Amino acid sequence: ATLHRLSEQLQGIFRAVPMAARVRDDWGVDPVTLALQVDPARAALAGGTKEDVARSSALATTGIPVGTYLENDLMVPIILRQQLRNRSSVSDVASQYVYSSRDERSVPLGEVAIVSLASQPGEIWHFNRSRAITVSCYPTEGALASTVLEAAQPRIEEMVKNLPPGYSVIY
Repeated sequence: ATLHRLSEQLQGIFRAVPMAARVRDDWGVDPVTLALQVDPARAALAGGTKEDVARSSALATTGIPVGTYLENDLMVPIILRQQLRNRSSVSDVASQYVYSSRDERSVPLGEVAIVSLASQPGEIWHFNRSRAITVSCYPTEGALASTVLEAAQPRIEEMVKNLPPGYSVIY
């Protein structure tokens, strides 16, 4: 979160420079994923396990590989999953049933886990074994990269003075 905040701050510095265009970082937009917080006690009471919840949630979202179709030299995985209309929203996934591997019981996923949407970094880049975000921009037509940096330099130096411990800006 701190690295993202610092990246946004640095991007703001470059966006304030009229000669800078297409300001961005290399982490991009965080993808939204389905987050499950399984309550092991409730799952056990329902006769299931965390593995049963994982299998049922995979069936309701990405699917479960069940085989391979071979045509000439091409191997195509066969994926079993719910129809799109049964898995298009979080509430649809929460209402999918978790089937116990121990007995014949089943319970809606929402009764043994909290189902929600969450964002998390899709890609995390590293530099010298530390997490790193590269902020970049292009100079507008007729401008040089050095003049863009020169215009941003005073604000970057001010930002560097106020960085939290353990963080740095390299350029």
